[in-house]
Amino acid sequence: RQVLEDRETRLGPDDVATLSARSNLGGFLRGRSRVGEARPLLVETVESNRRVFGPHHESTLIAEHNLAMLY
Repeated sequence: RQVLEDRETRLGPDDVATLSARSNLGGFLRGRSRVGEARPLLVETVESNRRVFGPHHESTLIAEHNLAMLY
């Protein structure tokens, strides 16, 4: 969480490193069955990737896959 907060503050919410940190934290929480904490991070990652990269970019598709793994 600290890494994500630092990157959001220093680099901004849509920086590639921030998007990666958010995705990694969401995936970690999902793997620990902490779905309630993972879901908002993964949803935000999908939305940000769509905005930054577009709907067909590899990063966006991976983010959508990671979100789908919650269900």
